[in-house]
Amino acid sequence: MTSTTTRTVVVNAAFLQEVKDDNVILQDLLATASYLLDPSERCYVRPRDLAELFAQLRDQLATHFSLEEALGYLEDVIVTSPRYCERAFHLRAEHETLYLQIAELADEAYRIVRSGNSVELPVLLHAFREFCAKLKRHELAEDELILDALYDELGVGD
Repeated sequence: MTSTTTRTVVVNAAFLQEVKDDNVILQDLLATASYLLDPSERCYVRPRDLAELFAQLRDQLATHFSLEEALGYLEDVIVTSPRYCERAFHLRAEHETLYLQIAELADEAYRIVRSGNSVELPVLLHAFREFCAKLKRHELAEDELILDALYDELGVGD
């Protein structure tokens, strides 16, 4: 006779709605940033608007990462598929790094606003584009990790 352990996760509907709302807000902010910073759009971005956008992104990422960690999805991956431990720990550690990067960008944008010197704006915009690419890779890696662990749990992964 074989014993099988099954984990049941019960999540409050209000909490799930908060996670859903968080994702919508985060994606909207990133879409706005992408549009404003797309060189082909030839938009003029006022430094104050940029600083406010970066501050909103900083705050939303704090919420996003907190919700991910509160939901414990990385811990679930570790429990159900211990071979993914290292990837899960690495991705969770990236939360702090990414948050600190967007916080630094927001601070720098406000510094430019206070100084009135927009000469440094192109360097800031370049750094922000690099940040967005890192964030996108991070989110994709999280999705891949969860899918890999799920496939293993279901017995369809190779």
